[in-house]
Amino acid sequence: MVAEWIQANTCIYDKGDPEHKDRDKRARLFQEKAEELGGLQANDLQTWFATQRTSYGKLVKRAPSGAGVVPLTDRQKWILTQFDFLRCHMVPIPVRSGVDLQAARRQKLKLDLPAAAAATADDDEETQTRSQPVTTSETESDASTVDILQRQRSELQLLLEERATADEVAAAILQVKASCVR
Repeated sequence: MVAEWIQANTCIYDKGDPEHKDRDKRARLFQEKAEELGGLQANDLQTWFATQRTSYGKLVKRAPSGAGVVPLTDRQKWILTQFDFLRCHMVPIPVRSGVDLQAARRQKLKLDLPAAAAATADDDEETQTRSQPVTTSETESDASTVDILQRQRSELQLLLEERATADEVAAAILQVKASCVR
């Protein structure tokens, strides 16, 4: 009953619907349906739909290789049949769980920015207060600063490559949406 109502109101789930961006309309629709059902708040109905959509997405997602086949429960079968209209509106986005990309990048480049910045600041103060000739340790410090800058440049290059990957994902999403419209 509620699933059919959601399917009939495409602005709730279809991002291509011109009214999808109208939050007030979507909130009003949920409020009216909650009042019609009695004893519910609009937020309860929105949470229920979000939960069902998430469950549907997990059910249609391909299982990892070697996971075996697990029989579906009656509830899972119901979710698959009732929310099948969402199939063309859900786009899988790769998730990198448990990975701190910045820490991994720093470890890969052996880059410790706070320590490097502190060391550079200390070197600058010493250079300004002394009028003696440059020593070997100061030359090594300059070399480490150059090394840090090269590492930062490498990190920026990695960020640019990730941005290109994000653009490719966006293009893939658009292709999926286009294939659903056809």
